[in-house]
Amino acid sequence: MQTFVIDWASKHHENKPCNEITMSITISLPPETEEKLRARAAQIGQSLDRYVQELLEREVLGSNGRQTPPPPSPDSGAPHAGMTFDEILAPIRKEFEQSGMSEEELDRLLQESLDEVRSERQRACQ
Repeated sequence: MQTFVIDWASKHHENKPCNEITMSITISLPPETEEKLRARAAQIGQSLDRYVQELLEREVLGSNGRQTPPPPSPDSGAPHAGMTFDEILAPIRKEFEQSGMSEEELDRLLQESLDEVRSERQRACQ
């Protein structure tokens, strides 16, 4: 068993507010596991630290930094790994069609939302 140190204390993740404190952890992994992690990180051109960090974040964090609920059951009707993009997007397309909103209005709404999020992040970093 080898000790594997993951140190994120001095790193800034682009999706986190500037004032958020990160942490360092140390885990022990069998050599085979470390070897596989290194190989996968190399395949996608990432450092081992970054690759493991993204694995952990993907497992426990949502895109907004909040804890994600357990994965939905395939019978729940909620999106899951076995669904196609068409199946996942079908309810959104249906709701958009029913809204009566034009594509231009949707584009404007999405751009305004994106601009607002970017402004909030900039204010948090100042």
